[in-house]
Amino acid sequence: MASLDQKREAFRKYLESAGAIDCLSKALIRLYQEDHKPEDACKFIRQVLCENCPTDEQVTESLEELAQARKRIQQLERDNRGLLLNVRRTASETNLALDKGLQDLTEDEGCNSLLKKHLTQELLDTLKEMKTPTYKSTLLDCAQSGLKHRDSHVGVYAADPEAYSVFADLFNPLIEEYHAGFGAEDVHPNLSWGEATELENPDPEGQYVISTRVRCARSVEGFPFHPRMQEDQYEEIY
Repeated sequence: MASLDQKREAFRKYLESAGAIDCLSKALIRLYQEDHKPEDACKFIRQVLCENCPTDEQVTESLEELAQARKRIQQLERDNRGLLLNVRRTASETNLALDKGLQDLTEDEGCNSLLKKHLTQELLDTLKEMKTPTYKSTLLDCAQSGLKHRDSHVGVYAADPEAYSVFADLFNPLIEEYHAGFGAEDVHPNLSWGEATELENPDPEGQYVISTRVRCARSVEGFPFHPRMQEDQYEEIY
């Protein structure tokens, strides 16, 4: 489409430089000075100067067909993406990717991620055959981002809620280190936000607080987490 637009623009410039546009404009002005002037100049030009030009109705119909074709192409592309995402690796392919990923991770001296620190070959051999019961997530689903992007600080992301228990031997020590001692047996305290009307301005004179940022993120029951989410699931949530 871009190529066609470029050709149209080049042709327009050619007509302009050759004086054709100016001559045509003058002819149309003269035409509109006649008593029986046409109601639609463009339609008149197509009828008089072009033997095979489509009618306005045909142009409208063609544009509608083009719009429908584009929608169909978009749907087919989406279906194709969904099919590709649902093509899961075989067990041997998953194990090979994990073994190769761990090797590259270990050999990368510039990598200081928690995944590199806590994922040993022994632990990998223990976990790599496991899958979560509901979404069939593997260790690779959780670790593939950290294996590829070795500049990550953490490098492992739960693929679904069950990943925390299925791959607990990796997640528990990693979480405890990341959260400075919050271990597997610890629990969050009960929420107590207090009364909003009793909150005071911590910087009433505006000397210290330059900006604030509040971020709220949560999972949705009945869906996996981002590493295993599909396009249709995002749309369903949206």
